[in-house]
Amino acid sequence: MPNRSDLGVAMSLALERCARYAPVHRPVVFVGPVGAGKTTLASALHRASGRTGRMVSVTSGEASESMYRDSLFGHVRGAFTGATSDRAGAIERAANGTLLLDDLAFLPVEVQVALLRTMEEGAYYPIGSDRERSVTCRFLFATTVPLATLVESGSMIPDLRSRLGEFVIRVPGLADRRQEIPGLARTFAADFRVEHGLSPEVDFSEAAIRYLQQYDWPTNVRGLRHVVERAIVHAGLFDDLPLIEPVHLPDRVVSFDPDDEAQASLNRALVSKALRDAGGNQSEAARQLGVHRN
Repeated sequence: MPNRSDLGVAMSLALERCARYAPVHRPVVFVGPVGAGKTTLASALHRASGRTGRMVSVTSGEASESMYRDSLFGHVRGAFTGATSDRAGAIERAANGTLLLDDLAFLPVEVQVALLRTMEEGAYYPIGSDRERSVTCRFLFATTVPLATLVESGSMIPDLRSRLGEFVIRVPGLADRRQEIPGLARTFAADFRVEHGLSPEVDFSEAAIRYLQQYDWPTNVRGLRHVVERAIVHAGLFDDLPLIEPVHLPDRVVSFDPDDEAQASLNRALVSKALRDAGGNQSEAARQLGVHRN
């Protein structure tokens, strides 16, 4: 994460709520668009909670009710055809830790009923077992759809909504956190460099940062990470001092609508600055901006 001073109001509030909710043994819901960092914040909350177990994540996707129930509660040998041994569910694997249920919108209604009962009673039964087991994990949830909308559409039972509605953390998309982009981009670049054992530092030109900040980022933080990693490869992994320029960014990031006056004004300013930085050398300015010399 970037420095707290680089964060917008919405993200600062999300982090503050993570800190406040961490020591409280209550379910927490993270609401925000795809790729905004809900899982990252959930991990931060888990670490701050002081819980001794690990964090386990389960993604709903479009799994069937029986498959999801099995992944959550586990089963015992002989519970059904093919159950040749006991299988620990996510609740058991997250003992004394945290269980994150992602994609809440896809959680089957039948499983919601069972899960609600489990949270209220603090116990559950693995599939095929008559032996009750205690729940020691803390539940976190992530969703791209507000809870009220899920209830209105019939995707969530009202009782579960009531159970989860008190501790909600809204995670803003990257388009609402543009001041974070330079810090995030440099963090991702450093992570990529360490992961691949690259010795040179990686940085971004001012023009590249401007393009990153003007893009709308429909895939949010996740998309920014992917673009940064691609840019490093295009800049030359083994250069002595690789510098990310606009030419190394995907076309979708550096493209603009010439009929958009605000965008045209921004690009005129970028061209003027690039020319100043390049000492009037048009070819060098064009190279920095990643555009044709004309």
